[in-house]
Amino acid sequence: MNHAKIHSVYVHIPFCRKKCGYCDFLSFEGGDAPAYFGALRRQIEGFPRRAADTVYIGGGTPSVVPAEYIAESLAMIPAVADAEITVEANPESAAPDKLAAYRAAGANRLSVGAQSFDDRLLARLGRVHSAGMIGETLRAARRAGFDNVSLDLMYALPDQTEEDWRNTLAAAVSLGPEHISCYALSIEEGTPFGRGGALPADESAELRMYESAGQILSEAGYQRYEISNYAKPGFECRHNIGYWTGAEYAGFGLGAHSCVGGRRFRVTRRLPAYLAGDFAPRDAAPADAMSEYMYLGLRMSNGVSLSGFEREFGAAASDVFGAAIGLHIRRGALEISGDRLRLTPLGVYVSNMILSDFTGH
Repeated sequence: MNHAKIHSVYVHIPFCRKKCGYCDFLSFEGGDAPAYFGALRRQIEGFPRRAADTVYIGGGTPSVVPAEYIAESLAMIPAVADAEITVEANPESAAPDKLAAYRAAGANRLSVGAQSFDDRLLARLGRVHSAGMIGETLRAARRAGFDNVSLDLMYALPDQTEEDWRNTLAAAVSLGPEHISCYALSIEEGTPFGRGGALPADESAELRMYESAGQILSEAGYQRYEISNYAKPGFECRHNIGYWTGAEYAGFGLGAHSCVGGRRFRVTRRLPAYLAGDFAPRDAAPADAMSEYMYLGLRMSNGVSLSGFEREFGAAASDVFGAAIGLHIRRGALEISGDRLRLTPLGVYVSNMILSDFTGH
């Protein structure tokens, strides 16, 4: 085996039991798992074998397919001895025997799509699990041997009150996951929510919910290390940090993206073509490397290294992005501390607006 390393490998499983009303990911209900995993096997076999620091099986909902397909995929991907290996699972399909099979296959991190601990809000989102199933999944994960579990939560939902959100946070903390991701609902065009199925949340309420997350999770021992992500010390998601810090990654599966050797490319998004063996790399839309360094790095709590930018590109960030940096420092949304440029608490809340100013220069 070639012992060269790559930071991350992502494997996309596009199947779901039910497509949620807010979801614009490349996923769909049902699907031919044997055909899909046969194509996935052929694609992986055609890629140079490089040991990964992190592996992430995402979707879609990977836990809807038989566990042997996940185990087979993991067996095909070489990984370093201390690799972080994550499988995404939803409570309605994360049966205890599946979780045990993932752990036996080498997975050591489980990411659970909880979203809310309020059955009324889960139904409003189109989720097919109940709040009670989330706790059952966490307990089954512990019995299977997972000591690194993450919960995904959503706020600023239609008809969600601030008390609802605080109750969800309290319920999540009571289960003791090592990592919690908190995402504000984004209403995307082309989804049922975007076609009039939901109204955007009030911005002031969304801000208060964001602040509640920071307060409650901090008091419970979680540290925010990225705009939407909180972890107990030592349990930050290494896979996502790789994306945010510009590490190489290889993507397998329908529509998956890669960044290898400075080249960004993706796989076809057309399922019939993928099943027929169309794995030809398609160059992704050109991404400006300087811009990506800034808008991904600024998502992290410690921001970006200004000296690192200059070493990487041979130019000062202030020379390239001086107007945007100066504007947001004056507005109180960015600050410089030593060598680091980072978002302030105000900047975190309005981060989408700020980061968009670094997507071109």
